[in-house]
Amino acid sequence: MKVGLAQINPRIGAIDANLQKIIDLCERAHRAQAALCVFPAQAITGAPARDLLWRVDFITAAQQALDRLRLASRDWPGMGVVVGCPLPASPTDSAGNTDTNGHLPPGHLHDCACLLADGELLHRQARCHLSCHSDDHRYFQPAQCATSISFRGHRIALIVGDDIEHLSGDAPGNAPSSPHAAAFSALVSPPLHALFHIAATPFSLHHRLARRAQRAQVAGQLQCALISVNAVGGHDTVICDGRSLAATPQGEVSLELPAFAEDLQFVTTSEISLQAPPPRFSAEQDTFDALVLGTRDYAHKNGFTDVLIGLSGGLDSALVAAVAAEALGPSHVHCVALPMRYSPQSALDDARDLAQNLGVDYRELQPDDIFENFLTKLAPAFAKRPPDVAEENLQARIRGNLLMALSNKLGWLLLTTSNKSELATGYCTLYGDMAGGLAVLADVPKTLAFRICEHLNRDRERIPLNIIRKPPSAELRPDQKDEDSLPPYPVLDAILQRHIEAGQSAAQITAAGFDADVVKRVLQLVKGSEHKRRQAAPGLQITSWPLNAGDRRLPLSHGFPA
Repeated sequence: MKVGLAQINPRIGAIDANLQKIIDLCERAHRAQAALCVFPAQAITGAPARDLLWRVDFITAAQQALDRLRLASRDWPGMGVVVGCPLPASPTDSAGNTDTNGHLPPGHLHDCACLLADGELLHRQARCHLSCHSDDHRYFQPAQCATSISFRGHRIALIVGDDIEHLSGDAPGNAPSSPHAAAFSALVSPPLHALFHIAATPFSLHHRLARRAQRAQVAGQLQCALISVNAVGGHDTVICDGRSLAATPQGEVSLELPAFAEDLQFVTTSEISLQAPPPRFSAEQDTFDALVLGTRDYAHKNGFTDVLIGLSGGLDSALVAAVAAEALGPSHVHCVALPMRYSPQSALDDARDLAQNLGVDYRELQPDDIFENFLTKLAPAFAKRPPDVAEENLQARIRGNLLMALSNKLGWLLLTTSNKSELATGYCTLYGDMAGGLAVLADVPKTLAFRICEHLNRDRERIPLNIIRKPPSAELRPDQKDEDSLPPYPVLDAILQRHIEAGQSAAQITAAGFDADVVKRVLQLVKGSEHKRRQAAPGLQITSWPLNAGDRRLPLSHGFPA
């Protein structure tokens, strides 16, 4: 069979637009004489649709769109379509079954892959495994088993999302051996000609290579061709990287679609044999490309053409500006420097040099007189107490107020610049440098931010070298350095990775060779800053353990040791 891999970027809830994109690509695939055109999971609705999945009108619209696609398939004789769509768990049910509040009850839906051809719905396969690390159980119920069918004289099967992670057997031709093995036993006998996997898998910096290898392993274990089609695009804070692929029955990847871009490519299942060269992965380039796509889609899908950045002359705001310039074009990026009494002239020079290198709009505001007025007004209440974090945060909040005023007046999306290391430890100011509509670096540790900036300079200087080389500073008191308040970033990020992503306790981290007092202090900072993260702007995700409020659900007032 000639198969089209349609790697698309649907917009969540834009059901009519998504359907039209699907139909247009089906037309192209039919002209190319494909026997099947395969789209990502939940391609009709976009994913993650979250609580839209509880709305009766949303699911009704999805069902109607799927039915329109079914009818349209009459115009493509000889070609079938595989597409993802959330549907009521019972094929005979409709979205009219609601709870007392008029919402669909929890677990009412299946996350389905549907096979349409010649005006008929030939097969629907729901996802069997719901991840415990997501909201899946909030909306879906799992299917009990996956089944194979005959299509155009070939035995094929459809699977959705994380189900592919449970398909590896102990030896070629063996049944899957995961705890969910029973659900997939029917895929082993009779032998499959091809397995079609549809997904909307988020980009994860540390799992991208493993994901590719696992897909190829499944093809080899089941000894069939594997077509895996993943969504692409920024969907709120989630970024899907695409990288759809075809794998041989020998367990080799024969075709891989590009990362972070829509595409339509074709393979013939009986001729999948040549091994594609493995892609050259770069953590720095992958992260930058993910942030570019996430920023572009978040801005455009929410109606913004331009973005605003407070440019400090430091590394984080420089990286955010570079991401924005790549995502939206330099003419749509507006940078504002707000030097105050503790800002050295060199920082202003660095900000100007960066703006010139990137070709972005640059302007300066001088808010120090506003700070002086605040200090005068607060002098009686402060009662001659020595300057401390109150004065530091006041400067950050004055800057935040000015930037938000510009954002409101000019209609520009304000991008915040705090990185994951700062958000984890609370080294950022509520209503100050945390003010804005999107946190571009919220899941990027400081050490990775340094490496990305160095990577961006490999061909030409985009980030002035002085920005990369100088010690990081918030510039809110004389001669301030980040290391006055935090451990060196290599040490800090290593501790945070073990605690946040690996779930290690203070005792486990200390046993790995880190200073016990440093570990205790860092973990206390993490615990004590949870309230800040609850109020932070939505942050783009590049790891499996982001700090976004919707993904990290620790109680604010818990008494468990840090």
